[in-house]
Amino acid sequence: MADSVLMILLDKTADEDAEALIEQYGPLIQHLGKVCRVHDVRGYNETLEALSYEALWRAIIILEPIIVGTRYRLISDRLVHYARNGGTVIFEGRFGRLLRPQDLNAYFQNVWCVGWRYGAVSEAWEYALNPASNLKRAMTDQHSDMPRCYQFSGLQLANVAIQDSVYLPKWPQATEQEQRGPKMVSGGCMMLEHDSERWQKLCPIAFAKYGRGWIGWSGEDAQTGYKPWTIEVLGAMCGL
Repeated sequence: MADSVLMILLDKTADEDAEALIEQYGPLIQHLGKVCRVHDVRGYNETLEALSYEALWRAIIILEPIIVGTRYRLISDRLVHYARNGGTVIFEGRFGRLLRPQDLNAYFQNVWCVGWRYGAVSEAWEYALNPASNLKRAMTDQHSDMPRCYQFSGLQLANVAIQDSVYLPKWPQATEQEQRGPKMVSGGCMMLEHDSERWQKLCPIAFAKYGRGWIGWSGEDAQTGYKPWTIEVLGAMCGL
């Protein structure tokens, strides 16, 4: 069985840029490194070479949004092939946070042929573990104590199937000021804090069957500081 996790930085070819990003993901790398090797790749050619050794990777984590560009379509196609043939590809919060909604939607639809769409950015909303989710059912014993409740800040997806939603929404914790009207979030997406009907259809963490493999989404961005349960969920997605 593959014993390594690959993190794709892609455009962070300068050592100082890459090292700054790796430091930001230090807690996640340390957690994964307890049970497997963690590698990072930088630049177009290095990424393609790494993807040519599919059997090495237990999971691949996408950090950089630049991958949605047409210049990198070959890399995306390799990732699709890897997932369809039994691999796991995870889109991390930084990936979505730096994209326009229309670009994220087009990438999922045209490259991955999935219906996931840009939802909204939330702050400190609470979710409950979905016992019927794909990830919950696939988890090994060491992840059986994953938190039943999850406080999430980051980018949520829309149009995610119920079985692909790892956590399901509880009522949002909005202040009186926030309830007065709409809130502008990144990408120009408007959302009422008390619009519960729309809010109930959003998903912070997704894990879906894709061919013989899996694709995952974790919308929480490490830039704001990873919570311990986010690291635990990402580890579970990697099969660790």
